[in-house]
Amino acid sequence: MSAGLFDHHIVKPFACLGLTSNFWSIHSDIVMGTWIAMGILLIITLVGRFFLSRKKSPITLVYEKAIGLFIRVSVDNIGSFHKNYFCFVSSLFLFTLFCCIVGLIPFVEESTRDLNTALAIALSSFLYVQYQKISLHGITGYLKEFVDPFAVMAPLHIVGEVSKIASMAFRLFGNIVGGGVILGMVIDLCGRYRIFVTPAIFSCITLHFIFSFLPYEKYPALRITQKIINSCLNTLFVITWIQIILGIGEAMMQSFVLTMLTATYLGMALQHGADEHKEKEHKPLELA
Repeated sequence: MSAGLFDHHIVKPFACLGLTSNFWSIHSDIVMGTWIAMGILLIITLVGRFFLSRKKSPITLVYEKAIGLFIRVSVDNIGSFHKNYFCFVSSLFLFTLFCCIVGLIPFVEESTRDLNTALAIALSSFLYVQYQKISLHGITGYLKEFVDPFAVMAPLHIVGEVSKIASMAFRLFGNIVGGGVILGMVIDLCGRYRIFVTPAIFSCITLHFIFSFLPYEKYPALRITQKIINSCLNTLFVITWIQIILGIGEAMMQSFVLTMLTATYLGMALQHGADEHKEKEHKPLELA
C-alpha cells in the first residue's frame, strides 16, 4: 500500500454530459485491483476444478481441506449445512480475502482500502441475510420482527438492522486503512533517508550478482564485502517476508470476521424460524 492512502486515480467518464460530481467518478486503481482479485480467484477456482476431477494429489487434498473448513464454519454458525448458504459464505470470504491481499502485488492497491468497496461487500452480506429472512418467514413474518414486542420498538429494530451495514463496512475499511496508516508513518519516519534506500538496495543486488562471478575467496577484503552484502540482502528478505505474512494474516482475519458475522446472522434467522415452527407445532388446541 502506498503512503497516499486516499489518493486515487479518478476517471470521470460522464464529464462530457456535465456529470462531474464525486458520485459519477470512478477510482480506476480500485477497479483494477478488484478485477485482478477476481481474476486470481477465477484462476484458483479453475485449477481446483481441474484437480478435483482427477486422481488424488497434494493439491487435491489442499482444496478438499479448504472446502471442509468452509463446511465446518457453515455448520457451526448456521446450525446445519445448506448448499446456498455455504456457497455464499465461502464466496464472501474468498472475495474479501483476495481484495485485501491483492495489494501485495507491486503497483496494485487493495480494493478494500476504498470505503465504496467495503460498503459494497457489507451491503451484499446484509441484503442476502434480509432476503433469506423474507424467504423463510414471508414478508408478513419479516415485518412482524420489527414490531415485536411493541410497535413503538420498530424504529430501534430498523436502526439496529441498518447499523449492521456500517459495522461490517467500517470494521473492514478501518482495519485495512489502519495498517496502511502505520506503514505510511514508518515511511514518513524514514523519509529523510528514502533517497538513499532504493539506490542502496539495487547496489547490493548488483554487487551480489557481480560477486558470483569473482573469485572473492582469495581476497580477504572482497570476502568481507561479500558477507556484508549478503547480510544486507538477508535482512531485506526477512523484512519483506514479515510484511507479506502480516499482510496475509490481516487480510485473513478481516475476511474471517466478516464471514463469521454473516454466518451468525444467517444462523440467527434460521434459529428464529425453527423456534416459530416449533411453537406452532406445540400450540395447544383451543376447545370450543
